[in-house]
Amino acid sequence: MKLATIEKGSNDAHITVIIGDNEMLDLMTLGSVVPEAKGIPAEMYDLLAGGDTALAAVRKCIDKVEAMTPGEQDGLRQSNIMQAWDDVSFLPPIPNPAMVLSVGLNYYIKTKKEWGIGQVQSIINDKVTVNFENVGKKVINAKNVELIKLGK
Repeated sequence: MKLATIEKGSNDAHITVIIGDNEMLDLMTLGSVVPEAKGIPAEMYDLLAGGDTALAAVRKCIDKVEAMTPGEQDGLRQSNIMQAWDDVSFLPPIPNPAMVLSVGLNYYIKTKKEWGIGQVQSIINDKVTVNFENVGKKVINAKNVELIKLGK
């Protein structure tokens, strides 16, 4: 399943899922036609945080649209619920991320300066593995600890 965030109207972000060869299905507006779509989170971060349950709801919506008659699918196209790639403006997948960390860059923690400088090794959800020069590898919960980047 491939998800994207597109711009609808003036600065309005909608989650879409790619279906077929060249089409995007707007999950936010799909709720007017497919009731199951109403329960899908409006923000990409929340959708991903919903895990398998949220993704199963998206899959159910895709299945419902694929089971529609060609005439019903044309109705979705006319109402811009289903659009071609060329007709949409893509936004970053998560428009306002809470944090942005880069693997390989050097960071430190204000409250743990004795650990020294650390290099980010991996990022999985809110868990960041950092290899610090004085204490080795530590797994940091990025929601609770601020990593401060060194340099520009």
